[in-house]
Amino acid sequence: MQTQTVLPSLALKAWVFVRKRDFRGFWRAAKRRIMDPDAATIDRWYRDGCEDTLRLEYPLTSESVVFDVGGYRGDFTEKIAARYDSWVYVFEPVPAFFDLLVEKFRSNPKVKIFNFGLSKSDEVTSIALSDNGSSVYRRGETTTSIRLRDIRSFVEELGIKRIDLIKINIEGGEYVLLSRMLEENILSICQDLQIQFHRFYPNAKTLRTEIRSALRRTHVLTYDYPFIWENWRQKPIQTSSSEAISG
Repeated sequence: MQTQTVLPSLALKAWVFVRKRDFRGFWRAAKRRIMDPDAATIDRWYRDGCEDTLRLEYPLTSESVVFDVGGYRGDFTEKIAARYDSWVYVFEPVPAFFDLLVEKFRSNPKVKIFNFGLSKSDEVTSIALSDNGSSVYRRGETTTSIRLRDIRSFVEELGIKRIDLIKINIEGGEYVLLSRMLEENILSICQDLQIQFHRFYPNAKTLRTEIRSALRRTHVLTYDYPFIWENWRQKPIQTSSSEAISG
């Protein structure tokens, strides 16, 4: 987002700060909008009430399978489980968050917690700890070792044939994971993909564009708040006239 697109929005809000004589508040808001390229989109996301609508409104049932990739503290899983009573597979590689999730969902046998992340291969790596910003792709003073699993081998191991919703928020790891899913045609079993892309990952804008172009072959974009949340839904399977007649 360029500075010139931010200024008109700030001008509209300036009068509110002036009336309150809150010049320091105005400066903080202006600085945030200019320094954070996603600030306006974040504000729009919450202003539109998307956290309680778009993120949760899916055609799920008690038999649906949901993948929560990047479980963190379990807020998303908790809401999905309460609303739909679906089977939820939660992937959280950070030990402290994993322990929290195990305790939180101890009484729900339909929520399965896994102490590893999903990626392109089975490996052990290091993650920089920063609460909900913990990432394999950032540097930090505090790190810990985590385990990653190849999504293909995991899906095959459990015999999963359909994923009704996969939520992906893994602080840069989405580029590697989605590339693997495209490579192995795992998208063919995914009905909805709720994705948060991150800008800090090297060449993020180009990679996001490439992944989105590939997604368009099998899925349609249902909402898009760039680098905040976007959702892709599988296109209906087209049946040819000859197949319909023979069937």
